[in-house]
Amino acid sequence: MVSNEEKQKKIFNTEINKFYFLALTGSILFTIAAAINLSNRTIQYLRAVNWFFDYIFAAVIALSLIPIALSFGGIADLYFKDHVRKEGMQGRTYLLIYAIGEILKPFTIGSVVFGSLAILISLASRAMGFRKIDLMLTRIKKITDIKVGSILYQIFGFYSIIVSVIASIANAAGDEELLIYLLVFNGTIETILMIMIGIKIIVDVTIIKRYIKRKKIKPRYMRIYGTIREK
Repeated sequence: MVSNEEKQKKIFNTEINKFYFLALTGSILFTIAAAINLSNRTIQYLRAVNWFFDYIFAAVIALSLIPIALSFGGIADLYFKDHVRKEGMQGRTYLLIYAIGEILKPFTIGSVVFGSLAILISLASRAMGFRKIDLMLTRIKKITDIKVGSILYQIFGFYSIIVSVIASIANAAGDEELLIYLLVFNGTIETILMIMIGIKIIVDVTIIKRYIKRKKIKPRYMRIYGTIREK
């Protein structure tokens, strides 16, 4: 017969392992999305079926963002409090909205109004989502002895907005060289950033997982309802 203590320990390990698995799955899908993004923008023969890869990219990026959002949001909600919990849960919400925006973009290309709205939702939620995740990790770093977080999250979050602003300025100024540069290298730079983000997410969640297990931090509901006996 399995003892009550063993059952409680299993529950304790299951929660954080679940969030780690979500982060790992999301990061792998995010990296796959990066490869699709690069292929779609750089390989010439794919131009004939560009619309098809737009749909594939939208599906994969959305599928990657959902587990990533649930992972960070769940960790913040169950294992931390105050500002860390707030930033993590807000980050989860924005990343889920980002996923919705990416799904909508290919389906609204033919509409000026809805297409622009989908792009705006995607850009804004991406920037805010990764900013909130970075703030969450920065706050965790300040209150613990672990090193997580990176400005890389915010760079990726605001990258598309920065490129859009630069492209608008270059277009208004008639700077064709800069526009060509953006057209040629934008996809490659964004892909590299996506791969780096995917790796960074796995690293950060792994560090947090080890910290939680080392400190034996119980999930919130276990602390509230006493599912695991205080030691």
